[in-house]
Amino acid sequence: MSQNLGKYEIDNNRIVSKRTHEPIPDDEPVFILRARDRLAIQCLSTYISFCLNDNHRQGAIARALEFNDWKHYHPDLIVEPGEDT
Repeated sequence: MSQNLGKYEIDNNRIVSKRTHEPIPDDEPVFILRARDRLAIQCLSTYISFCLNDNHRQGAIARALEFNDWKHYHPDLIVEPGEDT
């Protein structure tokens, strides 16, 4: 599972930074995009356009490409945001 989280991993049911080992505080909102979300790649593209740090931008581009590959191989699993399947 940790490979899907990139910079984070699950530890004792908490999302934890792999670099700092600090958990995301319980009161901090978190937003997760899944590759099956029809709008995910568009959201990632917009996010990438605002990234100032090149390493962070390159990581986000790599993740967007993974989303695109997944979408290509699983077109039947793509859903409109908010749809339950």
